[in-house]
Amino acid sequence: ARRLEVISADSEEWLVSTPPCPSDVQWSDFTQDGRAEMSNTLIGYAFVVGLYFAYMPIVVGAIRLAQLVHLGPAQPLWESYAPTFCLQFMVACLPFFLLAIFRGFFILRAAAWAQHRLQQWYFWFLLVYVVLGIVVGQDVAGFFAVLLNQPVHVIVQLELVVPTCTNFFMNYCLVSLYTNCVILMRPFTLASFVLLRRIYEEEEARQLAEPEDQNSQGMGARSAQASIILTIGLIYGSVNPLVCVFACASFVVARLVYGYLLPYAETKKTDLG
Repeated sequence: ARRLEVISADSEEWLVSTPPCPSDVQWSDFTQDGRAEMSNTLIGYAFVVGLYFAYMPIVVGAIRLAQLVHLGPAQPLWESYAPTFCLQFMVACLPFFLLAIFRGFFILRAAAWAQHRLQQWYFWFLLVYVVLGIVVGQDVAGFFAVLLNQPVHVIVQLELVVPTCTNFFMNYCLVSLYTNCVILMRPFTLASFVLLRRIYEEEEARQLAEPEDQNSQGMGARSAQASIILTIGLIYGSVNPLVCVFACASFVVARLVYGYLLPYAETKKTDLG
C-alpha cells in the first residue's frame, strides 16, 4: 500500500501492469528493435489475415478428400463422422500457424501473453469456420462483402441452412468429447517419456517430456475451443435442443478430464490473473 502512495493519479504519467512470472518471460523479445516493432506487427497482421482467407479452401479440400475414402460396410459410419473428424484435425493444426506468426512478428515478452493473443484470434477463426462455416462456404471475402452490403441476405441464408446442420454440430460436440478422453491419456507426452527414458534417468525423462504441446493444448487453444462449444449450444440449441445435451455432455467430460490433468498431471502454468 505504501508503494502505491507514490504513484500519481495522472494516467499520462504512469503505465502500470501486472508483470509475468519470471520463468515465463521471453527475454529475447526485450532485445528487439523498438523502431521495427510497428512494421513487424503490420506484417504479422497481414499474415494472420492471409491465413484467415486461405484456411477455408484448405479445410474444404481436406473434407472432400476424406469423403473420397470408401470403407465398405463401415461407409455409413465413415460418412457420418469423417467430415467432423477432418474439421477437428484442421482446427487443431490452426494454433500452430497462429503462434508461429505471433512469435515471429509480434513482441510478446511472455509466453502467457502469446496464449492470450492466441485465445482471442483462435476464437474468431473457430466462430467463422466452425459455427458460421455453413454460411461462409469457401468464399470468405464474398461472405463479408454480402454481410456489409446485404446483411438481410445473410439472415435469410441462415434461416434456410441452420435447421439442416444441427446433426453436424451434435457430431462435433461428440467428437470434442472423444478428444477430451484422448487428451486424458496424454499420448504424445507419454510417447515422449517412453522414448526419453531410454536415454535419460526416469525423473529427468519425465521433466523433459513436459509440458504438453502448447500449440494445440495450451490455455489459449483450450479456452477458445470451450467457448466455441458453448457458442454452438447457445446458437444451435434453440433449433434442436439435443445440441444442448451434447454440448453439456462435452463440458461434463471436460470438467472431469481437466479437473484431473491441471492439478495432478500437468505442470503448473502461468496465470494472467
